[in-house]
Amino acid sequence: MVVVTALLLGGAGPASASPATDQPAYDVVLAQEEYVTADVGATLTIRPEVYPERPDGSRGHLAEGDPVGRRMTLDYALPRSATPVTVGKGCRKKVTAWGRFVSCPTVRPVTVRIGGALVAEDVQVTVNRAGREAPVGRAGFLLTAPVPREEGETPGSLEGRQKAGADLLGAAGGLVLLAFFLGRTRSRRIVWVSCAVLGLLCAGPGVWSLVRGPLIGARSYVRYASGPPVLTIPDTLWDDGWIRRESHPDGVPRVATAPDPGHERVTEVSGFFAPYDDGPTGTPGQWLTVDGAHGRIEDPRRARDHMLRTAAEAPGVTVAEKPRLFLLKPEEGVRRDPVLFKCQVLVVRDQHVQQCAWADKGVRALLSTSGGPAFRNSADPLLGTAYDALSLRQYVQLGGGF
Repeated sequence: MVVVTALLLGGAGPASASPATDQPAYDVVLAQEEYVTADVGATLTIRPEVYPERPDGSRGHLAEGDPVGRRMTLDYALPRSATPVTVGKGCRKKVTAWGRFVSCPTVRPVTVRIGGALVAEDVQVTVNRAGREAPVGRAGFLLTAPVPREEGETPGSLEGRQKAGADLLGAAGGLVLLAFFLGRTRSRRIVWVSCAVLGLLCAGPGVWSLVRGPLIGARSYVRYASGPPVLTIPDTLWDDGWIRRESHPDGVPRVATAPDPGHERVTEVSGFFAPYDDGPTGTPGQWLTVDGAHGRIEDPRRARDHMLRTAAEAPGVTVAEKPRLFLLKPEEGVRRDPVLFKCQVLVVRDQHVQQCAWADKGVRALLSTSGGPAFRNSADPLLGTAYDALSLRQYVQLGGGF
């Protein structure tokens, strides 16, 4: 559940006016998790709960259909691919270059249909007062559609492309036999030449789909863009107090992974990072490690899963949260291609360790951290760690660090 309490004060009281500091704030609560996945074509109902602040400082509750307040609205900011299909009475819809918006004077759920692919797009629900620029209450989540799929071959992709290849080869054989028969009967030359050419055109994609693929029938096949085939460990991460130590302290559990012989030819690298004692984000016991390799990686999905699995199967390690997929897009920079991360939570020496891995044809890397996300505050620790990994990739693989 996502709960965001606005720190800016605003009002639902009479327009006369009391000072801005006396205007109440609102809590907005959503049933959705902080990271939501949905299929293209599916519907999603956003049902907020709104809690205005009372004069005594306690929180009330607005039932569905209750007015938000005088000159107050409950506003939904949606991606352009999310089309509202069910809105409450009195609500207004608006489409702009930035997305779709629904504004309601009362507390109403909104049902949207996902009309196209989304990669970690923001959905925001805010309480706004007319004439004020900043909302007085806010909640939100990230919406991804379709559900992130693995890159590379999947069982469904393999079956689909092999069936398509067999069908194409069957059609090619039939057309070639027909051309041979028409040629022997001295039919019109253009007919049997056309059959022969069509047969050969079907044979090429058919053989490719059976042998190499995927080309036809492989709808579940997704490949994400690769970065440069190099992984470097800088002396400094980010600009908020993370530094490298040359060796692991004794109190920090080792969760590095084993190589995968026969499926990669790589150079392994690793690094340990901890915040300065007086760093702005440093907390006692917080640390971060990067373990990875660069070179030739045969199967990115296998490489990523191998890192997580070998870490989870190490002696004395238990899995606290099974692996989850996060498909995220960088917020800035020239490389805006989405990156697929797989993250899990382990318990190592009674410490909870969040891990996120990514891999492509030239790099595999595993981020391990304790003490919560370092780079981004998040109600979902794994989502925050995935954002850490996204930022870390900019430094260690794309060369965007200091």
